[in-house]
Amino acid sequence: QSGLSVQRVADAVGYSSLSAFSDRFRAHFGKAPSHFRRISK
Repeated sequence: QSGLSVQRVADAVGYSSLSAFSDRFRAHFGKAPSHFRRISK
């Protein structure tokens, strides 16, 4: 759990764009990062 925005998480793990991070996250987990965060609370 993190108070960081998805953009900040993407930056922190080395992605240069939010869309690249979101695409990779969705390919791995089957859900967008924001959706994953909502259902994980």
